[in-house]
Order: sequence, then structure tokens, then C-alpha cells
Amino acid sequence: MTKASAATDSPHVQLTTNGVAVVRQFLNGDQTTALRHVVASVYDAMARCSEFANPEMAENFKRWNGVWLRPLPDFLNGHSTLTAQYRASVANVARRTRMLFGGGWRYYPLRSYFRKYTGAEELVPWHIDADAARVDRAEAINVWLPLDAVGAGLPSLEMVVGSHDKMRQLPLLTGERRYRDDAFAASAGIKVVPQLDPGDAIIFDHFTLHRTQPQIGGIFERTSCEFRFIKLSGWRGLLAMTSSQWPPSFLAKNN
Repeated sequence: MTKASAATDSPHVQLTTNGVAVVRQFLNGDQTTALRHVVASVYDAMARCSEFANPEMAENFKRWNGVWLRPLPDFLNGHSTLTAQYRASVANVARRTRMLFGGGWRYYPLRSYFRKYTGAEELVPWHIDADAARVDRAEAINVWLPLDAVGAGLPSLEMVVGSHDKMRQLPLLTGERRYRDDAFAASAGIKVVPQLDPGDAIIFDHFTLHRTQPQIGGIFERTSCEFRFIKLSGWRGLLAMTSSQWPPSFLAKNN
């Protein structure tokens, strides 16, 4: 899956060179089970909710069957056990991300989501997170964790290896739909579709061109997590590199 390097390259080298890294067993079995429980419980709570205090959270749930994680702690207010389980899963992902890719990365709930595709939602076309996801940060990565086996029976992500270098040289798209077509993607590099099991992850740069793998069956259900991280600088970066409990709960809620 690399441009010129071996498959044995470290995830950090893969991410830097190719704009994408595939990490097997990013989370261990217990951590994956815990995350699946959290996501299922959150979806159950969302389904029971008749009126959302946050209209953007309601719109995301209605349009994409997605859960926007920025307001999730407020939504879970009063569900102390589930809140603690959610924060523990985020901490697992954050620690693993920093261990593999270096200190200074902070969880960014403003652009993080749970997604559940049922076959009724639009599959996301070719895009980069830098403009389509409105990340609006100089450095960002997406830790994409499917909670189902993907790439054969269920759709994975389709990635254009090395496209992050090209895409950084182009102006960001503006407007409502910030997508690219198949011809553009074909000119940008080699396309790959990683096959993943629950606990595996794709980590990619926010300038890497990607899309949801085109539907490969009929009706399906696939649940995944998009945990985005931004690169910190200055004293925040130093704190992130030294704190074993990063991000603190108040920052995870308010950023």
C-alpha cells in the first residue's frame, strides 16, 4: 500500500510518506468491545430522544445517521456511567495515537463522529477532510475505526496513496459540496481499499483524497468511528506530550 517503502515501515513513516497508515489491532480486543458498547448505547439513547437541545446534532443524526461528538457529553448529561465509558474509549484512542504518531496530537471532538450506514444514506464521494470536513487546522489526522469487518462484504474507505502531497498544492474547495470526481481521483495516485477487522484502523492526513468504498452489496449496516486529532504547538503541545491523561475532560468537551 506504499509508494516506495516496504509494508514493514512504521505507521508514522507510512503516514508521512503515503498520507495513510493501516494499523492492525490499533485497539485490543477489550478496548474494541468497550468502544462497540459505547457506540451502540449512544445510538440507543439517540433513538429514544424526541427532541435534541443541539439542532446541529439533530441534523447530523437525521441526515447521515451520525453522532456528532462535540455536543455528546452534554447530550449524555445524567448518564454518568455511559459518559465515563465514552471518555475512557476516547482516552484509549488518544493514547494509542500519540504512541504511534508522536506527542502533540489532541483529540478534536468538533470534527469527530460516529457513523452508521444502513444503505439509505449517501455514500461520501471523493474528498479531503481539509475542506469537505471543514477541519480548518494546519495539521490534522483522522483515526478511522470500523466496528465491523470491512473491505469485502461491507464498505471500507478507498484511499489515494500519496495524494496528500498533491492536494496540499491545490486551493481548497468552497461551497456546499466539496467533492472531486472519479477522473480527478484517477489522476491523483494509486487507489487502495484496506480490508479491516474491528480494532484495526486507518489513520490518514486531512489532505489525503478518499471516499467511502462504493457499495459492494445490497442492504448493509456498517458502523464506524471518526476520531480526528489536531497538532498542537507551544505550551499546549508540551502539555500533550507529557500528560498521561490528555486530553483533560474539560478540553475534550469544549474544543
